[in-house]
Amino acid sequence: MGFSVMNFEAVTPSGLARHIWRALHPEEASKLLTNQQIDFILGFLSEAVEVEETELLKKSISAVRESILQDRAAGTPVAELHRQAGTNFQKAYVSVFEAYQGYLKEYDLLDSVDVMAAALDGVGAFVAQRHVGSLLVVGEPNLSFADAQLIERLGQAVRKHHVLPRKEEEPEPTHVENQPAVLVAPTRREEIRMVLVHILEQQIPFDRIEIAVSPGSPHESELLIACRRFGIPIQYPGKNTALPMQTGHSIQFFCEWILSGQSPDALVRFLREGLLRSDLLDVSAIDVATALEAFPIHPSAVYRPGFLASLYEKASSRNIRKQHLTALVHLLKRLEHHMPANFVRPEEFGTCLAAFLEEITHCEVHPDTMESYSRLLVDSRLPKSQRSWVASSILADGSKVQSAGSTGLKIVSLTEAGYGTAQRVYVPGMDDGTEDGSKSGDQSKSIVSEHHVQDPEQSSLRKRVEGLCSRLGADLVLSASTYDVAGGRPLFPNAAFIELSGDNAFVPAARDMPLDDGERDASGLYSPDRSVYSNLLRGASAYEARHSERWTAYDGVLSLEDPLERDVWSPSQLELIGQCPFKYFLRKVLKVKVPEISEEMWIDKREEGNVLHDLFEAHVKARLANKSDLSEQAEAEMLDRLSEQIIEFAAVSGISAETEIHAKIEELAHAIRLYFRKERRESSQRTPRSAEFGFGSHPDSDAPPFELSTGDSSLRLSGRVDRVDTTSDGSLVIVDYKSGSAEGYAPHDLAGMKSKMQWALYALMVAEHEQLPVEWSEYFFSSLKAGGLVSRMAPMPKEEVERLVRDLSKRYKDGAFVQAAGSSECTYCSFKDVCGDLSKRKARLKEKFEAPDGDLQGIYSNWSYSSKWIQS
Repeated sequence: MGFSVMNFEAVTPSGLARHIWRALHPEEASKLLTNQQIDFILGFLSEAVEVEETELLKKSISAVRESILQDRAAGTPVAELHRQAGTNFQKAYVSVFEAYQGYLKEYDLLDSVDVMAAALDGVGAFVAQRHVGSLLVVGEPNLSFADAQLIERLGQAVRKHHVLPRKEEEPEPTHVENQPAVLVAPTRREEIRMVLVHILEQQIPFDRIEIAVSPGSPHESELLIACRRFGIPIQYPGKNTALPMQTGHSIQFFCEWILSGQSPDALVRFLREGLLRSDLLDVSAIDVATALEAFPIHPSAVYRPGFLASLYEKASSRNIRKQHLTALVHLLKRLEHHMPANFVRPEEFGTCLAAFLEEITHCEVHPDTMESYSRLLVDSRLPKSQRSWVASSILADGSKVQSAGSTGLKIVSLTEAGYGTAQRVYVPGMDDGTEDGSKSGDQSKSIVSEHHVQDPEQSSLRKRVEGLCSRLGADLVLSASTYDVAGGRPLFPNAAFIELSGDNAFVPAARDMPLDDGERDASGLYSPDRSVYSNLLRGASAYEARHSERWTAYDGVLSLEDPLERDVWSPSQLELIGQCPFKYFLRKVLKVKVPEISEEMWIDKREEGNVLHDLFEAHVKARLANKSDLSEQAEAEMLDRLSEQIIEFAAVSGISAETEIHAKIEELAHAIRLYFRKERRESSQRTPRSAEFGFGSHPDSDAPPFELSTGDSSLRLSGRVDRVDTTSDGSLVIVDYKSGSAEGYAPHDLAGMKSKMQWALYALMVAEHEQLPVEWSEYFFSSLKAGGLVSRMAPMPKEEVERLVRDLSKRYKDGAFVQAAGSSECTYCSFKDVCGDLSKRKARLKEKFEAPDGDLQGIYSNWSYSSKWIQS
């Protein structure tokens, strides 16, 4: 071009706009919102829109963001958008659009539309400041109107500009050999069998093959079953110890952070790599990393008095926002919580590492992986070691874990498929069963741009499979089935299958005959004369009953000639029937035994709780008899008794490792110190009145069973109150000791009396018996994690307690033991395999509650799950 190239900058049009804007307005750099921040703001603003279609809008936030930016760039007034809005979805969209514009103005923030406008206005100043000599537009892309304007203005301002015309792109010839292979089967079961047979025919080493599945896909569990049947070794989940790259980076950071003395530099890299859980902070991880670079804070500093206030003062001069610093301090405290002790056993270090991966990062590590780390690191019989030594051992031995178990098929997620040593990748489930077509539709058009708001899951699936196709070509194998047996409908090829396979042989199947050999072989199993398969017949009956619109015994709803009767209830039994009536039915009515899972622990959490409870009870009784007090000597005596009991537990269990015994004593000693600290703090306001106050028919009970009215009848309650105190004004306090987690015991959780109601029952029972007012009921949590938390609630009115007990007892009398369907009740329930998939159960129970002959709405009208289902 006649002059030497002194400075060459290559940017996209949008990148060019940001480049010009930053050069002219460097002081506004912190005001620019990232796409992730905009998505968060739109999600927050959507919560305030009271329109049913808001749920669809929230599920498509990324697409809504693009529509809003296009509408802002077009400059269409909000009034015009309101005028054009016809459907509820469009009205919700306009409301969020208007709220978003107000949010930007209120908080003085900018998005890419503002950046483009500023760049268009500042082109001349930018050219003069940067001495831009020439503009070269290579292979001109499809430009928006604003992009074209920016390039045109920049071209007019520079000395020379050249546009190299884009060559007419000819469609590349389709090479059949580069297209993915296609497998089509009538059912999912036959599809999986076809995939495995195809794998065996290829004679490729198993560890060079990956089967990619979508998150939550039913193919994963069925693949595992089929692999075991075919005798094919697998790496996930039972055998897999290979770590995803993201997990490996997170473990590496955890160890390096320890070895560096919790260096801010290591944490900055961790944040900028996107390893932090996106829902952990209210702001962007990048903004937190920027704040940490400006203020290299060590975690130990955040606990100093007045530290945060002084930090805020300095922040204003460094252009760092307060909310970013607040988020940084919050994160440092969370990380410090997961830091192992300075002297730690390797398995304890592994526990801290696993908790860090689960709570701080996106990663999920299979337990076998952590066991492999423990096995490879050190002999588990070694005493405690410095945490830095354990961390360095992990970094040194991590490669051994990565290579372990590498002799089987790899079952991976779509996001991790096609990298590393994989020679061939199989993607099953390429039918419309992986895409929920109900999520998209005409109602989801953007008002101005008329672009469809696509379901992000559908577009994500297509992009991932397209990426695999471009990398692997003929080494990618796509498979699909033509009929959904469980859903009872024909299946069709999904969008990615149609675009990539070029296969026209996919014909949706009709359900007029057995679809595959497996069904053909099984068709005779349901004949009444095949008595050998009676259990299958009963299973089929149960399945049909569960999936019908009627309430049946398989749902826990019994057909009774006479009501069930129970003479005496305990508060814990009423709590159970309130949490999940079906669990009560299995445990108390059918008396189903749950196999005990051996945790190989010489003292479990229940036994630890019993030890502490007995020590606290003995101390209160001694105080009532004037044989003990709150002195340091009394605390030391309780600590000595704790040591004796733990040593006795260890002797019975055959444990001789002194370090392990000492660690357990120290852990439980913390609870005793919390107990005495609380007692001394409250000693001037209240004194013990009784310990283990019992209601019941036993000779050692302090009072007979408590009678409570339930309308046309009454029931009797028995139980033992851990402790009753008398306050300085003569009122009573009910105390319940807890040594486990405090989750679900917050006052707002207790107020609903949905799963925790013992506090309300005991408050009423004690107040009526003693003829004194109860000021509050409290739960005292002595565990190391809860840290002495006390949760208090004022008593509920007697009428409210009677109404609750009446509803619970009515469910029992009528034999209506409906399943709960909430993660808090179901996640750790021993019977969750009996109840089936949680999401499907919610839909099924919703249908039964809404059925015309569903007669349980009366006794379940105040149950949180039924009311949610009925109103949804």
